[in-house]
Amino acid sequence: MKCFLRNSLALVLFVSIGVRGSARDFTTTGEWSFSSLPGYEKGAGSIYAKEQDATALWQPRLHSVNPVRLSLYLVTHQGNATNAIVEIFADGKTNLVTVNMESGAPRWLTLGKFAFAGKGDEWIRVRSGGRGNVRLSALKLEILDAKDGSIWQTLVLDDVVPYNPSKLQQAAPKNLREGPPHPEQWELTFSDEFNGVALDTNIWKSAQGQSWGQLLSARFPENAVVTNGLLRLVTKRENRGGKEWTSAMITTKNFRQKYGYWEARYRYAPATGLNQAFWMNPFAQDKTKGFEIDVNEGHYPTDVNATLHQSELPSKSKRFVADYDLGADFHLYAAEWNEKDVIFYFDGQEIHRVPNTKANLDVPVIFATAVLPWAGPINESLNGASMDVDWVRVYQKKTTNEK
Repeated sequence: MKCFLRNSLALVLFVSIGVRGSARDFTTTGEWSFSSLPGYEKGAGSIYAKEQDATALWQPRLHSVNPVRLSLYLVTHQGNATNAIVEIFADGKTNLVTVNMESGAPRWLTLGKFAFAGKGDEWIRVRSGGRGNVRLSALKLEILDAKDGSIWQTLVLDDVVPYNPSKLQQAAPKNLREGPPHPEQWELTFSDEFNGVALDTNIWKSAQGQSWGQLLSARFPENAVVTNGLLRLVTKRENRGGKEWTSAMITTKNFRQKYGYWEARYRYAPATGLNQAFWMNPFAQDKTKGFEIDVNEGHYPTDVNATLHQSELPSKSKRFVADYDLGADFHLYAAEWNEKDVIFYFDGQEIHRVPNTKANLDVPVIFATAVLPWAGPINESLNGASMDVDWVRVYQKKTTNEK
């Protein structure tokens, strides 16, 4: 699995040395997830793997003959592995370093100095040595002067995104079923195709500066734009509302419904670090009756997160990993909700089903984006990126008159 890596260049003492790196690759095997734990700096994310056979591999592809001091940023946690294995292949030799990822404060851990042969074939691999999670945020390479040990260049490889874009399908399936199963049993009660020149403020209200907790963005009406038949929830890097980013949230003003089939067709913003949500919440005054149905809290490029939250009960969540680049094309996200169950769908296929105990109040339609550290690494690719909604439709079951 491959990702795109941002290189943080520090002090270069001798430019004429010509230390350079070609495309820097990060690949994984096994199942990795974005973590809620922060990475090595503000805005940097981290990932973790539970499987003992999961691995992560950096290939820096340096083409200079120099000693390199390697450091791994430890995102420590009590559930982490105490004997994770770091393998360093340099100058034709493989070196092993055992790392305790469980204890101590989050920190840079120096793995040692290693001779790089300049052939571009060196690599660093991390894997579990037994029980416990492996967590990663960044790998630092300090390229040293062979004589006096001074630093020529520092590379921080930190965009740890566990996917391979070359293997992801770019186009959504064709001829998908739109609407609920057995459509003859349902009737349309609400829709918006976003075909106007601006967001219809008779239908929708926008958040004005709303933010909370660990959100790294504040939400404003200016970030919800309707153009060319799409609702675009735009993320911007701007200091506003006490945050460094802005995003958007819109909620239906008058439309509310209990139960039904709720569906939207949209395309993810093609950037990590953004929570892209289609959801419902009654905002109940009686908190014991509160609930939230997250049809999808999506994280680029592949993650669909379907969740039912119910007051005083454990949340029931499913992370579905798609075979598609969800920022490349439009897909269908839906939930069928009744007094017994909430059933979640992706592209017309059921992906999650949970029993309904407390979700029994009228709710509005909500779309929202938020910059979050556990939605992936946060970088400039977010600036100007948008979650694009083609349409939203809500149905209710037809009543039957039985004698």
